[in-house]
Amino acid sequence: MSRHLETLRLRKTAGGGYSSQALRFCRDILHWFAAAGERANQRRALSRMGKEQLRDIGLTPDDIDMEIHKPFWRR
Repeated sequence: MSRHLETLRLRKTAGGGYSSQALRFCRDILHWFAAAGERANQRRALSRMGKEQLRDIGLTPDDIDMEIHKPFWRR
């Protein structure tokens, strides 16, 4: 994590742009938030499924209960 904090302190390059490290860090953060949001959406959808639908995809209500109670940042 300290590498990422150091990246945030980078200044503009001589050409006026930002370093590729700083841009990569920002891109990674945006991707992480997008993935976390998608996981939350998928868990909400799973919570709305009935027993027959769960059986069709090979899951039990206990599997779903464990999955939907995970925090959004956990895979």
